[in-house]
Amino acid sequence: MISQFLPKVRELVDHSNGRIRADVVHQRLVAMGFTGTDRTTRRAVAEVRVAWKDGHRRRHRPWVP
Repeated sequence: MISQFLPKVRELVDHSNGRIRADVVHQRLVAMGFTGTDRTTRRAVAEVRVAWKDGHRRRHRPWVP
């Protein structure tokens, strides 16, 4: 049900640097015509956040004396 809205969820998470809350995303999706529950939105936002954070982790370099 949320699969057609996933590009918008990814866009919102990316634009907010992974800080947007799921309830805010849910409100925006409902305004776009999403009819699912807030729990579905929370799951989708959590998955997208994990993927976003995997691509934006700090790189640790070994210490060289």
